[in-house]
Amino acid sequence: EKAKRVIGQKGYDLICCNCEHFATECRYGVPISRQVDIIGVLLFSIVLLNGTKLISSISKTGASQK
Repeated sequence: EKAKRVIGQKGYDLICCNCEHFATECRYGVPISRQVDIIGVLLFSIVLLNGTKLISSISKTGASQK
């Protein structure tokens, strides 16, 4: 039923509305993409690690100037 309702609709979005979202919504009633979730966790980890390194670098620079 869901597949028939969306025939001809536009609006594909790799992050929010991709084929995995569509398939899980059709099967389980919830649009979820594990692939997008995994990429999100990886990107968050990279940002967090880089932020930690930056803060550490700033702290060391500030301490050496005193």
